Amino acid sequence: MATNPLTDEQFVVREFISDLVGSTCLGVLRSLDGRSSTASAIEEHGEVTRQTASKHLSQLSESGLTKSMSDGEYRLTAGGKAVLDAFDTSLDEIDRTQLTNLTRSKHTIPLLLTISNGAARPSELVGTNDSAPSRATVQRAVRMFETEEWCKEMSGSYHLTPTGERTLDVYEELAVTLEQVIEKAPWFQRLSPSRTDIPVCELTDAKLYISSPNSPGIVLAAALKLCDPRLDHFRVLTSIFNPTLFRAYDKLLKLGLKGEAVVDESLYDRLHEEEMEHFLDDSNYDNFRISSLDETLTIGIGIYDEKQIAIGAYNETGAGEHIAMLLSSNEAVIQWGIQLFKSYREQACHSAESASEPIQ
Repeated sequence: MATNPLTDEQFVVREFISDLVGSTCLGVLRSLDGRSSTASAIEEHGEVTRQTASKHLSQLSESGLTKSMSDGEYRLTAGGKAVLDAFDTSLDEIDRTQLTNLTRSKHTIPLLLTISNGAARPSELVGTNDSAPSRATVQRAVRMFETEEWCKEMSGSYHLTPTGERTLDVYEELAVTLEQVIEKAPWFQRLSPSRTDIPVCELTDAKLYISSPNSPGIVLAAALKLCDPRLDHFRVLTSIFNPTLFRAYDKLLKLGLKGEAVVDESLYDRLHEEEMEHFLDDSNYDNFRISSLDETLTIGIGIYDEKQIAIGAYNETGAGEHIAMLLSSNEAVIQWGIQLFKSYREQACHSAESASEPIQ
């Protein structure tokens, strides 16, 4: 069981996958790939009726996979794009009918997993409690496994085949992706769909922090806790105007904290408008360099000694209201953040050079 923070409802990942792949819902999600649309427009393309499309779009929005726009159109969120990509990858390995068969019953995957843990006789697959599969259920499942070549019978026992192993791996990757996208839907809603290259399956350890009108300081409080005097190296990519956080790090930088910062165009301009451009001056720091980027971002990252990474996703305007932030110590996620930071740093110029140019 997992929890959708948008609705506080619990969901079963297997059932969610089954609902998507076993209905026209996945097609409706795919119809939004690369474009926004309405239920009526989806009907005009001959995919489903307007009523069915409207129902699917509402359900997908509740899960954070689509977003309703003010003009009545829907579009994919980054979470929707990540889920769609995961389904496409899975369906390259196993076909839609196989995935439907795998997820239709609550017993199918546990039975296949039991066989994967070692050869099993039919009697060993039948449970002894009310929620366990009956003998008839086991027989149907095993026949399906043999038909799909996921297992084979040898000397009265069932053995998983390489195809069965691959099927379980494909399902596990899809299930983890969908689980993480929905459990962290507030963050994926704010993330640009162009940034779905993040290793979603590696986000299982990530903690989610969300600011809102009712609790505006949650993300700031979490970020301030990361401002640790024991830090040796800090890299940050930011577009958020937050003097409290700037002052906290200013103290550490003057004490010799090593690292780099890249500020986006909106923050660069805002600091000058507020007559706080001294925060862009790195001449007071021995080991820290500040660069500015000729681009406005809706993502921010902080990398702490390459042991932790904070990834903030902002609203569409990039002004920073209602921020969602993930904090992770996963190596793959940290490396993703490092590469993203490097790509923007290569485009940026030193703030001392930017300061000589007039603000547009």
